[in-house]
This record gives sequence, structure tokens and C-alpha cells, in this order.
Amino acid sequence: MRNAVTGPAFILIDHVTKRFGPIVAVDEASFSIGRGEFFSLLGPSGCGKTTLLRVLAGFETPTAGEIWIDGQPMATVPPYRRPTNMVFQSYAVFPHLSVRQNVAYGLRVERLPRAQSERRVEEALALVQLSGLADRRPNQLSGGQRQRVALARALIKRPKVLLLDEPLAALDKKLREEMQVELRQLQRSVGITFVFVTHDQEEALALSDRVAVMFDGRVAQIGSPREIYDRPASRTVGAFIGSMNFFPAAYRGRENGALVVDCAGLGKIAVPEGNRRGEGEPAAVAIRPERLRLTDRPPTGQAAVPVRLISSAFLGDRSHHLVGLEGAPQPIMVAAQSGEAPPAEDRPLWLVADPSAALLFSDD
Repeated sequence: MRNAVTGPAFILIDHVTKRFGPIVAVDEASFSIGRGEFFSLLGPSGCGKTTLLRVLAGFETPTAGEIWIDGQPMATVPPYRRPTNMVFQSYAVFPHLSVRQNVAYGLRVERLPRAQSERRVEEALALVQLSGLADRRPNQLSGGQRQRVALARALIKRPKVLLLDEPLAALDKKLREEMQVELRQLQRSVGITFVFVTHDQEEALALSDRVAVMFDGRVAQIGSPREIYDRPASRTVGAFIGSMNFFPAAYRGRENGALVVDCAGLGKIAVPEGNRRGEGEPAAVAIRPERLRLTDRPPTGQAAVPVRLISSAFLGDRSHHLVGLEGAPQPIMVAAQSGEAPPAEDRPLWLVADPSAALLFSDD
């Protein structure tokens, strides 16, 4: 096996490219997915994540590169013979069949004995908590219940890999969050590999063991949710994952093991290692809103800069404050826990930044 990545590979995506005429939908993707891993492909619409999932399923043929699953090359294996099954955003359940019949449909081609088939249907229904709804039609179910039917129908065939193409996107926020918890518990209970496509950053961070962030057909970064959030590999990744404040800066050198930059609005600060160009070249300092703090009194022994409050938004578990900072090209977002007192609009405010939380990027 030509292994373009290191480590044990249950799924190996080896230099896969997919073109549609002049359009390059997937560009030289190379990475591995471990057995039993919950792996997400995350990116904006049109980045190539669904195309890559369809290549894995065999619905699309790669223009170049190879797919291996469990040590076997998939180049000549048709979709119906691959050890995969797919769950779509649209549920794709049959409206004229009951829940039980929908779930059993996946076993029809296997021609199992009736007793064995019925037992597997009951096991699949119990797995997705639909045992009491087996005789209902899809139009009698909620969106979340219909998605469980689709999951049960895919799992009943006992695939080695379950491919999920934005399966929760059609649900409202509360139901989507409930289904995220259920989906993660389900994956842990069945122990099979999930490859999950989503454009929702919070969803990918909440569900995944690892995340591949994609832009314009290319994989920009792969890592655990915490690695992706805390140590984005580029300004593009940092801006896409969660909220981020960017300050224009210029790299000035190194002092005491840290990088020194002139940062618009914040002045001269020392930041940890980051990707950078030569001295004097344009750069950007990035700080998450929750790593900034507002105070109505200048703190002792900490660098602080005066700001003016523009607006505040109460979001339940937290609040977001937009502040104006002289020298900064756009308002700065500060996140505060809901228990913290809101800043007073008629009093002076200072912004306190934690330099250890700052990231330095080339200003591409």
C-alpha cells in the first residue's frame, strides 16, 4: 500500500483529486482515518467535503489517487459492495413504508431468514430508540425521528464505515443539539467508524475525535477539536473556526524566547511562536474573544488600553461586547460569562489582553 500519511490507517485517502471539467472539487487530499474514529470533514459550502465523501462511498470516481478501506483498495469496488453505508441530509426514507419496513429495506438484498431479519430490525430500532414507533409512517414522525429511521436503516447492514452528509442540517437548533448528543452516544455504542460532513463549526467540535478543515478542495488542517480551535494552522482556519479578533501587526524580532510585534491598538507585545515572515513584514495578531477582558479600572501590573463600548448582546450563557479601540481597523469582540456584570456605557473602560493567548499569522 502506498501510504501518504503516517500512523495506522483504517481508511486511507491517498493523493485523491476529483475534477469536474475545469473545476477541481478535491485537490490532492491525503490523510488517514482510524478504526472506530468519529472523523469530520468541515468547511464552507463548495469546499469539496461532500464530493470527498461521495468518492469514499464510490458514487464518484477520483480523477487521481486511491482510496483504501481496511487494507483493501476501492478502485474497482462498486458502491453496493463497499463496506460503507450513507446517511443523507434529506433522510431519504420511503413515505409509503412503516418505520419497521423502512429499516428492513436494507436487508432485502441479503435474503436473510425471516426470523433473523426481524431480530436485526428490532435491534436496530432499539439502538436508535424507535422500538415503540415501529408501525408508524414517516409523516407521523418528527424530523429527528425520521433521521433516526435513516440511521437505523444504514446501521442494520452493519457497515464498517458510516458516511453522514450533513444529516442534522435540516433540524431546528434545539433538536439538532439533542441529536448531536444521541449521534455521539450511538457511535460509541456501535464502535464503527463515522465520517461526518458538516459546515457547522460547533457541531464538528462537539462531535469529533478529529476534524479536517477544507477550503477550495484542499485540506487546510487536521487535528483534534481543541487543536483546531486553540492552534489554527493559518489565519483562514482561525477565522473560520469560532470567533476571532485580528489586529494588524508587524514582526519586530525576538526577546526572551517570545516573538515581539507592533500590534495595532495594543502596541508592542510579545506573543508565542507563530507562522510569520521576516522582520518588518505585515502580520496579524489573533486573539479569541474569551481571552480578552473589560474592566472599568486600569489594572495594576497588566497592560491595558482604553476602549469605548459600542454594543452588548446577552446570549444566555455568555455576553458579547463590541468595543472600539483606537488604531484597530474594526470593532473588537469580547466574550464574558453570563454571571459577570455588564460594562457601564457611561464609564471609561479598559481592554486587557492575555499575550500568551495571542496567535501570530502572516498577513496573507
